[in-house]
Amino acid sequence: MINILQKRFKYVFVDEMQDMAKHQYDLLEKLFAGAPTGGYQRIGDKNQAIHNDESDMADVWKERNVKELNGSHRLNPLIAAIVEPLALNAIKITGSKSNSDGTSIDIRPVMLVYNTASVNKVIPKYAKIINDLIAAGKINPKSENIFKAVAWTTSRAGDRSGIFKLNHYYPDFSKEQLKLQINYSCLESYLHYYETGPAKLASIRKSILNGLLKVFRLENIQNPDNGRAFTKKTFIEHLKTTHFSIEQKFKLYLYLTAKKVAENKIAEALTLYVRLIKATLKRFGVNISGSKPFIDGKHTSGTTTASAPIIKPANQYILDGVTIDISTVHAVKGQTHTCTLYMESFYQIAVDSKGQYESSRIADQLQGIALPATAHDYIKQSLKMTYVGFSRPTHLLCFAIHKLRYDQLYSGKPETAKWNIVQV
Repeated sequence: MINILQKRFKYVFVDEMQDMAKHQYDLLEKLFAGAPTGGYQRIGDKNQAIHNDESDMADVWKERNVKELNGSHRLNPLIAAIVEPLALNAIKITGSKSNSDGTSIDIRPVMLVYNTASVNKVIPKYAKIINDLIAAGKINPKSENIFKAVAWTTSRAGDRSGIFKLNHYYPDFSKEQLKLQINYSCLESYLHYYETGPAKLASIRKSILNGLLKVFRLENIQNPDNGRAFTKKTFIEHLKTTHFSIEQKFKLYLYLTAKKVAENKIAEALTLYVRLIKATLKRFGVNISGSKPFIDGKHTSGTTTASAPIIKPANQYILDGVTIDISTVHAVKGQTHTCTLYMESFYQIAVDSKGQYESSRIADQLQGIALPATAHDYIKQSLKMTYVGFSRPTHLLCFAIHKLRYDQLYSGKPETAKWNIVQV
């Protein structure tokens, strides 16, 4: 079987190799490594190997004939200079990102220094900084901007007092609200909310179908087989049995719309989405009527049209038109943001006199000091987590750190000159 598979797949390219679990890695190695002809190319960044199993630090990817890709079209030079020393596996990072008109991005990263009483003001301060940058013309408000605030850990029962996690910065944060919703206030919102990771395209498809089914409910279209509202499953089955001639065309438009969303081309996706809905309604002998306000609504600041109820966006902070999505680092892995706020959070016991927060565990590396070979796994995890979080934004990186840790570890240090220091 191995011989047959090697002949069938002569050239094998594996993207995001760092996300492979050991059993997946071993299987690919057994099938394709050392094939007598063809090629087996693994592509990825070992520094971004963070998994849901936070205790898993096994380095399963064994390197051979490494070719480094050093240029980053996401990071600008100022952010690249911060991210590079955080790489657990040393790599040169050249920040090549510029503004759409070719000009340099000259937004210096920001340290937001908070105290215990002001921790819940960190995200509002971050939102104000973004608004100020928009007003100064350094962020284009007409672009499809993505603003995120992330932390590694979230609160759970039994946490002792006096520690900071994501819920302390944003008390309304809910892990449940990170899950895909089925009811938003306008059609466009269904193109903005989906799960990331290996099932990203499937999650986008599911969200698109949820929006279509809401249009059905607003137009009072029911399943003729049972007189009930369609579900995603019953609608696809009905399409297959009753409208077989258009099933493939429907699926093609569904895929093309999802692909545009995955490419972050929301305006193009919305055009395809509305076209898909109109064509589908036509098959049911219905024109857009009761769903028109829902379809025409704009996903801007969480507002909606007068005819539809306002649905509070999941885990969002909104200030003067700027919407900040609140999330965990794991949930934003692989994403590109315009601006990212990384909020330090408590994790496990203190090790190697480095404390219990990323800010203290990575302080030496941010100052250009190499990681010792004997470093504890928690230090390595903190480096990986901040490397992933810090490497999301194209324009602005913010890092929230408590004043006690800032005064002890960062104040007056030469490398801190790379940051703007803002008191919260």
